[in-house]
Amino acid sequence: MWTSSHPDGEKRASGSSVSVRRNATDLLARSVCRARAMVSFVHPTSDSSSDELGSSPSSSSHANEVFGIPKCSTASDPPLFPACPELSVQACFSGATILITGATGFVGSVVLEQILRVCPTVKRIYVLIRDKKGQSGNDRIDFLLHKRPLFHMHWKDGRVPIDVRNKIVVVSGDLHKPQLGLSQADRESLIEEVNFVIHSAASISFFEHIHTLLEQNYEATKKVSELALQIKNLRGFVHVSTAYVNSNLPRGSHIEERIYPLYRKDGRRVEHSKLALQLAALPPPKAEATAQKLLKEVKLPNSYTLTKHMCEELLADLHCREFPVAILRPSIIGAIARSPVPGYFGNAAGLTSATLAFATGMARFTCHDPHNIYDIIPCDLVGSGVLMSAVALAQAGMDPNNVLVVHSATSCSHPADYYNLMRHVVHPYWAADPPEHRLSNKPYKSLDHPTAVLPEDSLAFKAMRIKHGIRFKLMAAGLRMAGHKKVADMIKSSWKVWKLYNTKTMDFHLFFCCRNTMELQSLVTPKEAIDMKMVWEAPDDDWEAYIHTHMEAIRSKYFPKNAQAKAQQGMVEKALPGKKTVEGLADAAATNAPTGPLKGGSLVSSTGAKQSSGLFGLTKKQAPAAVVEPTAAATVHLTPAVRVN
Repeated sequence: MWTSSHPDGEKRASGSSVSVRRNATDLLARSVCRARAMVSFVHPTSDSSSDELGSSPSSSSHANEVFGIPKCSTASDPPLFPACPELSVQACFSGATILITGATGFVGSVVLEQILRVCPTVKRIYVLIRDKKGQSGNDRIDFLLHKRPLFHMHWKDGRVPIDVRNKIVVVSGDLHKPQLGLSQADRESLIEEVNFVIHSAASISFFEHIHTLLEQNYEATKKVSELALQIKNLRGFVHVSTAYVNSNLPRGSHIEERIYPLYRKDGRRVEHSKLALQLAALPPPKAEATAQKLLKEVKLPNSYTLTKHMCEELLADLHCREFPVAILRPSIIGAIARSPVPGYFGNAAGLTSATLAFATGMARFTCHDPHNIYDIIPCDLVGSGVLMSAVALAQAGMDPNNVLVVHSATSCSHPADYYNLMRHVVHPYWAADPPEHRLSNKPYKSLDHPTAVLPEDSLAFKAMRIKHGIRFKLMAAGLRMAGHKKVADMIKSSWKVWKLYNTKTMDFHLFFCCRNTMELQSLVTPKEAIDMKMVWEAPDDDWEAYIHTHMEAIRSKYFPKNAQAKAQQGMVEKALPGKKTVEGLADAAATNAPTGPLKGGSLVSSTGAKQSSGLFGLTKKQAPAAVVEPTAAATVHLTPAVRVN
């Protein structure tokens, strides 16, 4: 049943429910303002020490002075769900059947794990997977379930139990093929059984040709939506987009959770269907040239954001007229912050690439304004946002005229900037223990160094890029000759991403409104609130501990020689005295692992004692242990899931 959130057409519940929801909305608006005030960063010219950051009574005005946070234009709007007292994942998905695309990707796999953990009574989860490199879809999902530590909370004797595995049904298909490459039998099963569609499959590459991105993003979404049109009992369709579909808006913009149309210079609106047909009909060189011209006209940075914007427009046209749609827009997706594995990352994109570029000596200079917003969101919060968006569609009733858009971002709840992350966390971490493979043996540059920040059009910047490009090619060739192909490929990928990222067009300073996100968070049942956290906010969430944990995981995966020594001689001795090996740690963790709740990235003892406050308002050098992947058994105990109050 649909209800309108428009003031003129609202369908209100009883008086008591309305009062409760209005009070919740007032609290929500105050929460947004309060979260903005609890910014843990200060300008580098400030005299405040790291232990004092965020403690000043004037932190609210100082945060606005540093970041220029604009006023939320939707704070006084009526609630989205006036008649809904609470939302429950378990109640929504119990006995339901879900279809997930992109289940082997980072976001999709996190969503899959969360469903199994939070709602074990789900009836069935169909995962659309194509065969790849000689592996069948079942082989790929089994590798994910049994070999990746992401699913360790479900393991018994190192494997996912058969009753859990049987809930996951692999559907062999391909998003690039007509009708998704589905067999007739599989197609009929999906049409008859599915209740929710979660579409997280996409190409996240900035380098692909426009034809490739159109096929992998826009056309794939169109095919999934065409299947959804035939599903008989579809209760919700959730599409994973990106917050940067609106990166064409002016710097400093406060971007609301709604669809922003694209307009050409002459005022004509860009129509997604006509544009897709036009570009598909052109030969590849002409299509790419046309796309690049359009990007300049609408001021989007790349074809990836263009095709994702087209997907949003496509689904907005289908919303309610055909089926209920929610769009989840994450910003830069980072590693998992809490459960099931702190520090786990599924790919080398986003913050992982930026950190690798710095660790290997590539990111020694930037043209970005270092005090701009660097909007990172932990992937477990993204997964919660996906599931809660689906729950809202099914349980709350939606505005039939407007698609539900939910931002999964931190710029309006607990903002961070590139300068402080690099200066106070990333730089000290790698400087203290550099990885074995680096482009240069020179000390890492702090962003305070005179040549660390250079204008993109300066001769110095161009010369540095050429110089580092030569070093990169020589180093990658040497590593391959020495048999280190994995490291060489990692460095190549990081260099490509860093070159593209280190441009002014990718220097964003945007504020993604999180009003809808916070309202959804406020409606989660108390029992599920721990597992369904969606909003990153002070004082419970600590940037320093989070980034430190992510870097420990990066070291474990890409620089294992350094990581093993650090894990065995450092973390093990401190956490579990007397256990000097990974095997010893695995044996002892079940009885000796800390059991206190993780508050803001620091373990609180049973007596309530807590270490002194660190840079971001919480403890120094104390973060949840990052994942180390020598064996499946060791991983389970090395990374006990710690919940947050």
